[in-house]
Amino acid sequence: MITVCKDCPKRHPGCHGDCEWYKAERKALDKENARRRNESAAKYAAASNWCYDRRGVRK
Repeated sequence: MITVCKDCPKRHPGCHGDCEWYKAERKALDKENARRRNESAAKYAAASNWCYDRRGVRK
């Protein structure tokens, strides 16, 4: 979550295109989200190899 804008005295409509603090925070957030997506995809790929139904029979 981006919190640098919450109490910023320079805040105005459309300032996200100009604010260096926001750009830096957004870049870090995008990097973290990409890492989480890749980690989640890797876990799903590993888990999909172990597909069994209720009886314990591999699908």
